[in-house]
Amino acid sequence: MAPACYTKGPVPCNGFQIPSNISGVPQAIATAELLLFLAAGVIWWLYTEKRIKRLSQALDQVDGVVTKFTYHQLEVATDNFKDKLGAGAFGTVYKGVLADGTSLVAVK
Repeated sequence: MAPACYTKGPVPCNGFQIPSNISGVPQAIATAELLLFLAAGVIWWLYTEKRIKRLSQALDQVDGVVTKFTYHQLEVATDNFKDKLGAGAFGTVYKGVLADGTSLVAVK
């Protein structure tokens, strides 16, 4: 039976010592993997943002797609929510005119 080994320090019980010139390699590999992972994440995020922006711009040019308006634009279109058309369980509907002046709309 082999004697128990209680040695602490850089020399293990089997007598094999890790060369000091490669002791930092695992840390360097882990750091490189982390940086690569972060770079891939940033590239993915930028690509996704660019794709969403392109899709949004393309949808703005299609007729019949729901248009987003700011609250200020809605105030102007409805003349400060003056003409009430009706009310229901899900809110009040107001009469409005688009900025081009040709289209009557209902604003909820």
